[in-house]
Amino acid sequence: MKILEQHLQDSKPTLAVFMRAGRQDAVEVKYLTEALQAKFAGRANIVRVDGTANQAAMRHYHVDTYPTWILFKDGQEVWHDGGLKSEGELSDMIERML
Repeated sequence: MKILEQHLQDSKPTLAVFMRAGRQDAVEVKYLTEALQAKFAGRANIVRVDGTANQAAMRHYHVDTYPTWILFKDGQEVWHDGGLKSEGELSDMIERML
């Protein structure tokens, strides 16, 4: 959770995805977040959080499913949703916060 906290102190929007390695959707989430990191480099933070290793963060952010996406602006949660999302949907959410 330390890396997420560091990004939340930044004024840039931060999209965090809580995921679990070994799940079938983990590979898709990895490629999706890598594409978003490339697209928003220097403008937004994209962070993958291993839910298994970060149970306190899961409780804190009320994460009960994988993957769960949380978008932060100025350190405050502005959007929270679970399930696989398209790159377009996530890009639109990030663009609105820039």
